[in-house]
Amino acid sequence: MKKLSFSKCAFTVFLPVLILLNPLLSTAQQPSAKGKVAGKILDQTTNEPLIGAGVRVEATTTGATADFDGKFAFAVEAGSVTLEAKLVGYGTKILKGIVVKPNETTLITIYLKESSVETKEVQIVADVSKNNENSLLNDQRANNSIGSGVSAELLAKTPDRNLSESFRRISGTSIRDGKFAMVRGLSERYNQGQLNGVSIPSTEPDRKAFALDLFPSNLMDRIVVSKTATPDQPGDFAGGLIKIQTLDIPYSNTFSMTLAGEHHSLTTGKSFGTIKSSTTDWLGFDNGVRQHPTNTLGQEEADINPNEQLKGYQSKIFNNQVVPNFRNAGPNLSGQISVGRRGKVFGKTAGLVASISYYRTFNRNEFFNIFKDLGTPNSPDIDSTHQDRYKTNSNLAGILNFSFKPGASSKISLRNFFTQNGVDQVQIGNRNDIKGNGTILDQTKTNISFYEQSSLLSNQLSFEKYFGTGGAKLEGIAGTNLLYRLTPDFSRLIYQRTGNTNPGNIDSVDYRLNVGDKQSNLFNPGISGKFFSILKETSWSGSLNYTQPFKIAKIKNEAKIGAYYQERDRTFNGRNYLYTGNGIVNGRDISTLGPDSVFRQENFGADLLILRETTRTSDFYAANTALKAAFLMNETSIGKLGTKLIYGVRYESYYQSITSALERGSSKTFLRTRNTTVEDWFPSLNANVTINPKWVVRLAASRTVNRPELRELSGFQFYDPNLNAVIFGNDTIERASVQNFDGKVEFYPASGVIFSVNAFYKKFDRPIELVNGGLQGFPSFKYINAVQAENYGIELEARTRFNMLDSAFGTRIFGDFTLFSNLSVIRSDVKVLKDSGSSKRPIQGQSPYVFNVGLQYSSEKNLFDVTATYNRIGPRVAFADQEYRNLIWERPRDIVDISFGKTYKKFNFKLIFGDIFQQDLIQYQVLDRGGRKEDNKGIRKWLSNAPNYQKGQDIPFFRYTYGRTVRVSVGWKL
Repeated sequence: MKKLSFSKCAFTVFLPVLILLNPLLSTAQQPSAKGKVAGKILDQTTNEPLIGAGVRVEATTTGATADFDGKFAFAVEAGSVTLEAKLVGYGTKILKGIVVKPNETTLITIYLKESSVETKEVQIVADVSKNNENSLLNDQRANNSIGSGVSAELLAKTPDRNLSESFRRISGTSIRDGKFAMVRGLSERYNQGQLNGVSIPSTEPDRKAFALDLFPSNLMDRIVVSKTATPDQPGDFAGGLIKIQTLDIPYSNTFSMTLAGEHHSLTTGKSFGTIKSSTTDWLGFDNGVRQHPTNTLGQEEADINPNEQLKGYQSKIFNNQVVPNFRNAGPNLSGQISVGRRGKVFGKTAGLVASISYYRTFNRNEFFNIFKDLGTPNSPDIDSTHQDRYKTNSNLAGILNFSFKPGASSKISLRNFFTQNGVDQVQIGNRNDIKGNGTILDQTKTNISFYEQSSLLSNQLSFEKYFGTGGAKLEGIAGTNLLYRLTPDFSRLIYQRTGNTNPGNIDSVDYRLNVGDKQSNLFNPGISGKFFSILKETSWSGSLNYTQPFKIAKIKNEAKIGAYYQERDRTFNGRNYLYTGNGIVNGRDISTLGPDSVFRQENFGADLLILRETTRTSDFYAANTALKAAFLMNETSIGKLGTKLIYGVRYESYYQSITSALERGSSKTFLRTRNTTVEDWFPSLNANVTINPKWVVRLAASRTVNRPELRELSGFQFYDPNLNAVIFGNDTIERASVQNFDGKVEFYPASGVIFSVNAFYKKFDRPIELVNGGLQGFPSFKYINAVQAENYGIELEARTRFNMLDSAFGTRIFGDFTLFSNLSVIRSDVKVLKDSGSSKRPIQGQSPYVFNVGLQYSSEKNLFDVTATYNRIGPRVAFADQEYRNLIWERPRDIVDISFGKTYKKFNFKLIFGDIFQQDLIQYQVLDRGGRKEDNKGIRKWLSNAPNYQKGQDIPFFRYTYGRTVRVSVGWKL
């Protein structure tokens, strides 16, 4: 299968930029007595940039004026300086004790408070750069919607390699399957993602979700999750709008490099399996070793061509290597190179940041799967599987961002992001089908190997234009996304022996290669075979917004109007093959040969083995969507404290066309096209009441939707080896409608300190879920619309420093400690069937509680920091069912990480211990739930009504083993 050229040329996109910039590195500053002060000047109430505000060294003319972003920068003599910031209509602010070091840039954020008369000078200690936690809290305080986030400062002090690991540190959030975001206990399908303001496409071929593990943490400036809707935000989300921002243009020229090595307790230095590896796997893509051969018969040709000899010949040209190679795994490796430049182009301010990030990890775990169909009466069969899984993950990513300011009130930016991710996975295991009386019906040995590579190229061109100093602004953004997902070879080698075999008394029947007969034409994951697929999606979008401030009876208003358009085109092509034939030659049964010899060239032929194509019409689908949107909103500011009402309405017209086929009990299927256009109006109201400078009360109400993804509507059936199950589409599902209500109280007693309580309620009409489809040879899952659902809960957040202890004891050490934590307690009820009465269950994937806590020590004097974090999510429904008794639950895990950091001159050293407890992930079916004595008591009952896992009584549907990691990194910065 042909691959896109940009997958092979990842280095050619970003690496030459770094090389071309290399001569500029020689212009690094020579030792001198000067440094630089840079930062932003913002409105204390609205967090908006104050254009034209001035800042200077007190009693001198050395200083600068803030541009339309509020940014400033100027050189000063090294040492301790006092700054004075002022703007007409705002109070003057004096900032003492700003330490400027030679050849370094000191970053500060200055907040000015609006006043009708000039206020007295106020002395404060300066805040630091935009991407630190203080500024993030100020953004949260001034934000129109309710939300929370994590900054680059915290990301740098955790063991997080990618955003999936970082996301769980945000209040009310968790991660599913190691890469999918869940907000307020809702599954990944209820979220919407944006990268630099442009919607992220679904990166998965089998679900509505974008994989956060594609985004390296060290390329990100911040992650912010908006949990309530405003008219200028997309209407398709119910959990959260996840806004990802890549690194911004620096305030000064920079160059940095980081290298890291990691030891994994289950993998590093131990035997590790790989198969059919290519020379470019380490870059995240296959170079063609696994590629589907060219010039083979298509499905229709194979059906009408009776030449079995030709088919046998064709079978030989496939890569039939199925036996893994074992070697000792090396350490996990990662690194990053970043360059930032700021200067003049045609006499105008311009900047650039370019960065390449890379990591390669080896992960081995044991996988146990037992499935019992509790929903089928008198059929207590059990499907039991055990596997050793070996996964190699390689990720290469880069950003290339430009910014140019042609005038004092305008800015043009070009942001580019690329990520290439390759996953090589080998699974070796066995499976038993056990009857209720203990009789082993079938025994199976499996060798499964597959490779998945994902490429995402995202480009955004944006502009901003301010008109005068009153705040009128025109802004626009155009973006494109190119997503390419390739499975070049998914191979299944299956040996089986069949018969009524009693446990502990296995007969001597040999395992035989499980192949189909010569007429096999249906996909069957229980038969040896191959699968190839290509998913390609292109999308482009554009938006234009205009903001106009105005006053009515001295009451400030800010009207905003805008339009948005997005179009997506996706194609998916899958090709399925089964090994077929009787395998008998000269009286010799080659089906008893071992995996290392059964697929030799001489064993393929008309009367032997044939790799027969069984691709069906439903293995293809093509889709197109078009979203047209327009909104009108107004922000009314009441009083001097900054109380705001944000209200308005958004209109969206969503067109969706999908051409696919569904299997309905017959191998003969026909393509059908489903065209739908749905129009929605999304009213919303947010009220942010500032009682005093320390207390803010927020109320919000809105309507949103959740639309089915293209894959969910297609007839494609896919065997997912990670679930050991078959996933079915459903062309009858409809979009869900959601009503959202929030109330939040925030308390800001001091800079960088917050305590908040947030209550929320959501009501769903026809929510979409992935539910248990029963045991059909293999466990299966399908998409359905439930009737209705409710989701409600409370979120608690706290972040504080201990400066008050220094004041009490006359010390200086406690102010270097920061405690941050959040707890979410969530409930949900789903009514699946109209006649189900009061029988309800939790929403699939909803956690009854999510808890994060961390303690950070950071000494600016000693340039040393320590951060310890703890994460736990409550037991949740991993896979739903239309009946409560067949639910599959997931047991909580305790995740503890500790990191140590030390800066010495231009170097930064880190030692990070990850997942110290290394607890297993267990998903389980509950037996005899009706007769079980209630085992949740006290606070545990308050936090969760889920049945606790009882070893030896409940069935461990899935069990994954994890290992702990120890990482050492060294960074160098100019």
